[in-house]
Amino acid sequence: MCEDTANVLAAQTEIGIRLRDGSHPAIKVLESRAGWKDGRFARYFPANRDEKPTQLPAGALHTLIRREVLPAELLSLLVPDGVALVAIPKRIDLDELERRCLAFLTRKHEAHTLESPAGRDLSDCETAELIVLGEHVKAAGA
Repeated sequence: MCEDTANVLAAQTEIGIRLRDGSHPAIKVLESRAGWKDGRFARYFPANRDEKPTQLPAGALHTLIRREVLPAELLSLLVPDGVALVAIPKRIDLDELERRCLAFLTRKHEAHTLESPAGRDLSDCETAELIVLGEHVKAAGA
């Protein structure tokens, strides 16, 4: 298996685990949004690291993006570091821009607490997450 495929499969598993952390809609709701009724969602995004996911086809990724099934921060796990999937708005929604700015600033503040992975410094994972959130701010203001 090539490294890129392994990275995508690992990202799919990470998405599956994060989807079940209680902060996202139930898998059945997400499946319904995607228009899938055959358990495909659980095969693409398994609940634990012991399960190997079915590789997500481009058509399924297109469905997830077009129907806004998953948040961009989770979808962005599927692409290489330094690349983020963000929707470009047709107009600037100032309320959405505010929400994204607050999300960035809140996460940035949380990353500078002693409880964060690198203490008051930014860890690599926090930096990556903040970069994605920053891209969301830029996209909202495009």
